[in-house]
Amino acid sequence: MNPGDVSAEILRDEHLTQAAAEWLIRRGAGLNSAEAAEFAAWHADPRHAIAFARVEKTQHLLFRLPQAPTAAALMAEADSLMRRARPAKPSRLHGWPTYVTLAAAACVTVALWLAWPTLRPERDIFATLAGQRQSVTLNDGSTLVLNGDSEVQVAFAAAERRVQLHRGEAHFFVAKDPARPFFVSADKVTIRAVGTAFNVRREANAIDVLVTEGKVQVTHGVTGANGAAALPIYLVSGESVHIDTLSSAIAVASDAAPAGEKLLHSAPRLVFSDTPLGEVVALFNRYNQLQIEIAEPELALRAVRGNFDADNAESFIALMERSGDAQIERVSPTKVRLHKAP
Repeated sequence: MNPGDVSAEILRDEHLTQAAAEWLIRRGAGLNSAEAAEFAAWHADPRHAIAFARVEKTQHLLFRLPQAPTAAALMAEADSLMRRARPAKPSRLHGWPTYVTLAAAACVTVALWLAWPTLRPERDIFATLAGQRQSVTLNDGSTLVLNGDSEVQVAFAAAERRVQLHRGEAHFFVAKDPARPFFVSADKVTIRAVGTAFNVRREANAIDVLVTEGKVQVTHGVTGANGAAALPIYLVSGESVHIDTLSSAIAVASDAAPAGEKLLHSAPRLVFSDTPLGEVVALFNRYNQLQIEIAEPELALRAVRGNFDADNAESFIALMERSGDAQIERVSPTKVRLHKAP
């Protein structure tokens, strides 16, 4: 068994962790010579030394913990118990009440140790390249699936869970935790969910949200005619919303994608209905290492209809060539340029 396996086994041993916490608190209250010798004998065991070092490190980390309500309450309780456990005089107080208090303080320390992954803020950035997908399990048990050419930033705290979608598309499977609401923000749009699954796609000037399970609340920066903030939109499973961040147009649909829109990516299939070629190319570039360029601006406005596998750009390029809609230039093994047909 390697050192990492031993350390993981010790971390899972709650009895050993509690014993280490009790010694930490007793040492903080002061040890007499006999107790110091007892502690030294206990600490001589390598497994005990590792457990004690972990608990001691946790104590140091907790003193640097941001002021989360849960952590603050536990720390206050631990401090109170420590004060009660410490003798008023230099001489040791031996007796049942003292050791009951020490045990209670140890339990609080163990609780803080076990709760540390939840209490500490999680701040991470995850990103994918074109043609890649990545599944990430977050520390609360939620899962996010990033599609190609996408990036998110995770910022979890004790009171809430937040994810910022900087670009691209992600599907979220949210673990239930009513005490810590889950928010996803993309541009001026924010989605709130508790125990649900939904998809968010961020384009240059639009945000698409599709709910695949449960219910979400969508708030946005679009204001009414009188300048008042618009009411939030509530979506249930099978419903979607398309928000144009330039024109402020909002379209809500049920069960299927609205005309002119693409289905959000819960499966690798794209559906186009009179969709501008520029938008079509942007989607294919997200899912494929083979990148497509459009040579002329007017070609980017040409409408496209059809169903395609998201990760098969070659089939789309071949269709464009066969139909005479565009001429194909193979710039490199990973780049194709579309030109207007003569």
